[in-house]
Amino acid sequence: MAKDTQDLQARVALGVRGDETMAVNSSPKTPWWQATRTPKQGFVIGGVWAVAALVWWIRLGIDSDSRLPSVVWFALIATVLGALHLVSAVLLHRRHQASTEPDGTSDAGE
Repeated sequence: MAKDTQDLQARVALGVRGDETMAVNSSPKTPWWQATRTPKQGFVIGGVWAVAALVWWIRLGIDSDSRLPSVVWFALIATVLGALHLVSAVLLHRRHQASTEPDGTSDAGE
């Protein structure tokens, strides 16, 4: 009886059901570059970050007192976040367009 219990515990620990093994994280649900769920969300969030970056870069150019390292870092981070969200939104938009083509073919590799 103890051997059967140990065998069952070993199968559960390994993720084995009978003769089958469960695939653990076999395929990712979203690409690594996807920052938002929909392209619209990416454009909105990326636009907000891009506007914030623009405001901070303009402020850095006009006001010489605002050249603190924290202001420069915020402007850099806002620029990077805006760019990443906008690129992710464009890629998602292209992916959605390719998947909704009428003939079902995709030119993603070309």
